[in-house]
Amino acid sequence: MSARPRLGPAALVGLSAVVLTALIGYKSWREHQTALNIARAQTQSFASALEEQSRQTLHRVAGTLRQADDVLAQLRALNVTDAAEAGRRLAALLPADRLIHAFAVLDAGGRVRVSTNTVPREAAAAGGVLPDYHAPHARGADREVVFGAPRQLSPQGDWLLPMSRRITLPGGAWDGVIVAWVRPHYLQGFYDTLIGGQDGIVALFLTSGWAAVTSPLDDAAMRRNWSDAALFREHMPQWPTGTVRGPTSHDQMDRIYSYRVLNEYPVVVTFGLSSDAVLAGWRRSAAWDGLLLALALAVLGGGAWTLARREQGRQEAERAQAQMHAAQEASHAKTEFLARMSHELRTPLNAVLGFAQLLEDHARSWPQEPRQHLRLLHEGAQHLQALVSDVMDVASIEAGRLDVARRPVPVVQVVESSVAMCAGAAVAAGVRLQTRLPSTPPEGNTITVTADATRLRQVLANLVSNGIKYNHPGGQVVVTAVRIGERVRIEVEDDGLGMTDEQQRQLFTPYDRLGREGGTARGTGIGLVLVRQLVTLMSGSLEIRSEADRGTRVTIELPFGGEALEPAILPSPLATGPQGIGLVLYIEDEPVNRLLVQETLRSCPGVELLLAETGHEGLSLARERRPGLVLLDMQLPDLDGPQVLAALRSDPATRHIPVAVLSASAMSTDIARAQAAGAVAYWTKPIDVSALRAQVQRLLAPAEV
Repeated sequence: MSARPRLGPAALVGLSAVVLTALIGYKSWREHQTALNIARAQTQSFASALEEQSRQTLHRVAGTLRQADDVLAQLRALNVTDAAEAGRRLAALLPADRLIHAFAVLDAGGRVRVSTNTVPREAAAAGGVLPDYHAPHARGADREVVFGAPRQLSPQGDWLLPMSRRITLPGGAWDGVIVAWVRPHYLQGFYDTLIGGQDGIVALFLTSGWAAVTSPLDDAAMRRNWSDAALFREHMPQWPTGTVRGPTSHDQMDRIYSYRVLNEYPVVVTFGLSSDAVLAGWRRSAAWDGLLLALALAVLGGGAWTLARREQGRQEAERAQAQMHAAQEASHAKTEFLARMSHELRTPLNAVLGFAQLLEDHARSWPQEPRQHLRLLHEGAQHLQALVSDVMDVASIEAGRLDVARRPVPVVQVVESSVAMCAGAAVAAGVRLQTRLPSTPPEGNTITVTADATRLRQVLANLVSNGIKYNHPGGQVVVTAVRIGERVRIEVEDDGLGMTDEQQRQLFTPYDRLGREGGTARGTGIGLVLVRQLVTLMSGSLEIRSEADRGTRVTIELPFGGEALEPAILPSPLATGPQGIGLVLYIEDEPVNRLLVQETLRSCPGVELLLAETGHEGLSLARERRPGLVLLDMQLPDLDGPQVLAALRSDPATRHIPVAVLSASAMSTDIARAQAAGAVAYWTKPIDVSALRAQVQRLLAPAEV
């Protein structure tokens, strides 16, 4: 059989770039469509509100016109012909809110017989030509109310909109019209409250093309007919209601606007948002995406250059310098993006790492090659998990969201715990671990530092791990601790590879591995950055001294915390205890996560698992089956984690059931919310299969009496 063709480094880099570009492009396209869809929904909602408010207002005017017609009929019945008396009777109908400026009565020839206030000069017929709100009645229009184009009282005066009603004598003869001169300013006050930010627009048009109300007010738009605009030529003839995007006729500004034609009146309302305002957030996001893409492509290009450097050594320095410069320019943007993505990364990583651990339980009988592949898969997933956790911590620190406790922490316990965490890696690398700690009673167990126990252990484990990774078989790592006045000094010293002066100058550049990318030791380039930030948050100091091929010594000084009366108990990576049996309810909407926990607990004797996809389903099962433990996801399709916890605690039938949160969110705020709601434990994904089994059995175990 012929050998399977392999992709070369350049092809792999190119394929990765194409995939990354496609993913970021698709994300940007989706965000663009989402912004437009939200804008369409907003304009439709506001246009609907405009339609209803405008309809009610026009109904008021039409009703008042009917009342005015009734007044004129009463005067005719009483043979009252005095125009002044008619004007007084009509003026009494004018609304107190000044919706109607004036009433005017015109005879069949268009001459004004009665007017309650000053009306536009165009109100009377000129040269035998009837006004547009009069002529349709003369032709026998079947509409109860006729609208005319808006007029101004004077060249610089207020705008008025005429609405007229036919006056019919008892015998059916036509006797002219009565006109209500409506103040558009009344509607404009409401429109101004709806306008969609800068460059938004709200308008009411007559279906004949005249603008009756605009917000903001635009005199030029009110003076011309817009029947040649796309709204009247293309959209309204096909659909009486719609949402479109395009340039508005009066200023050619691109907008997303919705329109609705009123069924009862020849009127159309429109609400528009500026496309620039709608897409401003998307453009900012797209700019960040572009920066991230540029950084990612630069990193990929740097990888290709590093591979090519083995064949062309002359280009190595130039490639490394370009990559370092690009990382410095965009590291903050990359950190922010990765922090936002960490939650999404933890969910699929949970499946990869969890099932890899489960497979290892069954892989002892496998051939050597697939077992090696599985080991590499597990190690890669663990490396990615460490990267996500470190990047999350760096992002939280830079954003000011990482809470660090300051309380007395026993030095001996935290050092020994940190060294124990790295013991396995030291054995595999052939590196000896030593500790030199104060041990003379009673002082040895009472020296404390003011710090966060978990974060201090994270710092020391990182430093000891570096001393192991960048060492050689037969080397050693020594951890010492001593009190000096009101400070406690902790040193981690190794006799490994050390660093040059140039490498030490770049030591705290994020994502820079100081030219050791091609080595066997895994790393992310942000470990020491995180160490320095955590030490600073704990009011400590950090000093690093190193010499190439001689080793490195890292010195940390923290405030002395006093002498503890009793040894403090440090949180351990894996709490163990008596094994228990019982019923476990897992509330989780993600099928892969449910399957992973199901397979994980399958090997626990006496543990039965119930599954629920929603919060309501989980609450129902909890009341019905009374499990010994509830595992709860924080983000469910119907309820969030705190809501489920509150419901369980408020029900006498379930308030005693312990609840452990199993979530992909590692934010301190989410952990605090869950604990405040009554969670007894909070475990972040990806899960450690062995740890999960031990924790579940510990929580199911009966309390000791």
